[in-house]
Amino acid sequence: MADIKTPVLDLKSLEIDENGTSGTFIHLSGVVPGLINSILRFMGINGSTDLRMNASYLEMRTGNARGQSSWFVPTGSLSSIQGGYQKDFGLLIMAAITFIIAFIVDLVLQETGDGTFGFGVFTAIGFVFAIIMVIIYVFTKTMYFEIESGGGMSARIQFSGAIDINEVERALLVMQTLIAKAQYDGEVIVMGKLATMVVPKEQILIQHQVDLQRFPGWDEPMIRSYLDKGWSIEKLDEYYQQKVSEHNATPLIEDENDSTVTPSVERESFE
Repeated sequence: MADIKTPVLDLKSLEIDENGTSGTFIHLSGVVPGLINSILRFMGINGSTDLRMNASYLEMRTGNARGQSSWFVPTGSLSSIQGGYQKDFGLLIMAAITFIIAFIVDLVLQETGDGTFGFGVFTAIGFVFAIIMVIIYVFTKTMYFEIESGGGMSARIQFSGAIDINEVERALLVMQTLIAKAQYDGEVIVMGKLATMVVPKEQILIQHQVDLQRFPGWDEPMIRSYLDKGWSIEKLDEYYQQKVSEHNATPLIEDENDSTVTPSVERESFE
């Protein structure tokens, strides 16, 4: 089961920029349906999900009446991404059961001689309800993306709305290509197609600079080791500040293979 799982969202937008000129290749935005979540959004409390992905990182924020979560992971640390759509097969079963029960009711009434409504009335009503359920099954679908990092953290984003399934597949193709290109510089073939998407290296450089600036005294491999384990950048920053406070603003030096943090003797590197 995914560590972060959204309810089925009403999709507001799914923007795909294969050139990455906007700084984001994929931007998905959706809101949690329902009166309570609408009130929360009106009050300024998050009742929505926002996902952005570029060549450097994937970031997701999601919230509903139960709380809020955020997830940040470098693109190169993502291990897999799946996507597609699901249908509620139970609707077809319910349609069949409804029709059969209605038919049996008509037979029982016919046998007992209670023909007030005439034979076939309940069968006709059951047939109408069965057809409605079949139509709902045919024309509704729940689309999803499921993303997993190398550290074992995973997130599942579910959404519905008036969107072509081809757009969902196109977004999935772009996301898979970004993951592949983050780990391999050569030609990438995804879903039998050669991915010609160009990944701007500037995005990666800028993001790494920002990360290092937020954690003076830590180097890039150490920061990445935490992100690979599924830590969000906000959680890591909170942990970093907590340790700084505990050691009276003494710089931190950490072994990647050890979860403990030890202070450096030099104090000036934080100043």
